[in-house]
Amino acid sequence: LLNTLRKILSDQSTPEDFDSAVEVLKTWSKLNTSYSQDWLCEYLQEIDQFVERRFPTLPAEGPQVQQIQDFLKSAQSMIYDEVQRLTPVLKDAGLLDHLMDSYSRHLFTSLDLLLKRDLSVQEIFCLLL
Repeated sequence: LLNTLRKILSDQSTPEDFDSAVEVLKTWSKLNTSYSQDWLCEYLQEIDQFVERRFPTLPAEGPQVQQIQDFLKSAQSMIYDEVQRLTPVLKDAGLLDHLMDSYSRHLFTSLDLLLKRDLSVQEIFCLLL
């Protein structure tokens, strides 16, 4: 099951992979009402690592209103696209909430790091919008 999750989270996954993965996860959830604690931890770690790898890099320090805007647009687009892509599989597996939580944690950590920088009023305003 972990290999199925890894394949789905990879860039090489195809819609056909999703169809088979949904069936595997549905069958698994019927046989087992819940994941073992060890397996669940592995699944959640795999999702966290996926989010970490996919998340856009913070812009370099310095005057950068455009770079901050680009970072925010990139993060928003990537999160939307990946949640849309992974919802059919992760929802049935009960892992979708963790994916969204992981994206939220990563986004707010990034925003916190940006706000701790010596930003201009215009850059702070950019972050608030």
